[in-house]
Amino acid sequence: MKRDIQLDLYRAISMIYVICVTHILFWLNIGSEPVLSIILIEMPIIFFISGAALSLKENHYILLETIWNRLKRVVIPYYIYSLVTIGIIAILTVYCLYFQPQFESIYGLKLSCNKIDICSYSWTDFLNILLCNDIPQAPFAMHLWFILPYFILSSTFSLQIKLTKRINRWIYTLIVIVLFLLIQAITTNILLNNIFCYNIFMIIGYLFYKSINNYHIYIIGGISFCTLAIYVTIGGWITPMQYHKFPPDYVFLLYNIFILCILSILFSKLSIPNFKILQLWNVRGYTIYLYQNIIFFLIYPIYLLHISRIPNRIVQWGICAIIVFIASTITSFFAYPLEKGVMRKLNI
Repeated sequence: MKRDIQLDLYRAISMIYVICVTHILFWLNIGSEPVLSIILIEMPIIFFISGAALSLKENHYILLETIWNRLKRVVIPYYIYSLVTIGIIAILTVYCLYFQPQFESIYGLKLSCNKIDICSYSWTDFLNILLCNDIPQAPFAMHLWFILPYFILSSTFSLQIKLTKRINRWIYTLIVIVLFLLIQAITTNILLNNIFCYNIFMIIGYLFYKSINNYHIYIIGGISFCTLAIYVTIGGWITPMQYHKFPPDYVFLLYNIFILCILSILFSKLSIPNFKILQLWNVRGYTIYLYQNIIFFLIYPIYLLHISRIPNRIVQWGICAIIVFIASTITSFFAYPLEKGVMRKLNI
């Protein structure tokens, strides 16, 4: 596959954005509206980048090979992370059962133990873990919803590639948009809506990355913006965008197409320096994404005790972003080799 260094850097920056901007503002309750709505652009961008990367591949795997490749790169690292996380929950269970009564607090804060008990795990809980749905009782594990839609789309994308070779790219894009709108009208199932919504951005990345002129981008962006403006005029303000993201709807779709157009124009005129730290986040980004909740669990007491007392929320975010970025980078030097080592032992 031809390497597109800038695309690799976009991937690294998007992962930094997810963890150090979106999740800090949401998970630590630092952000407020309308900022929280404006920043919900990360997942469409990630799926766009995934589609763009596939457009650079000269040869594509057949379906079964693609599924196996995705299992190795997406699901098995998640299972390794799950075992680490379950181990942490077991340690917390021991602490809550045997040590918590002897201490008033952890890091100076009382730890709520009524929800941490690995012995309460049921077969349903283990099934949810195996299906990449959730890890019950895991602290700050609100990010795992992404794994299953991404695995399904990236595993089956080779089927769509065949269709795009037979159908005009504009028509095919319109088809996947209509399919999403139909699914949204039929069901509120989050998984289905996620798959059909983010498939649109993956298709856009695959079909239009570096192969669309600015004139068309301006038109698409203008249509998206005008449609959103009409919606706001008739139906009222669109915030909080979180309500439009889970499950995703046409407001979320239009808003992120508009943002994607703006970013496409912006980055067509900019070149990102190829810093080594960005190379590291590009290579280890998925591992860092998985283990981020452990970082947040460790820094949360520090935030509550010290950082939250700073009156300026921008300063709060800045300090947390620096801590999370450094801690995530350091953690990758342990988690990434662990992941690769286990997979070598399994001959994967």
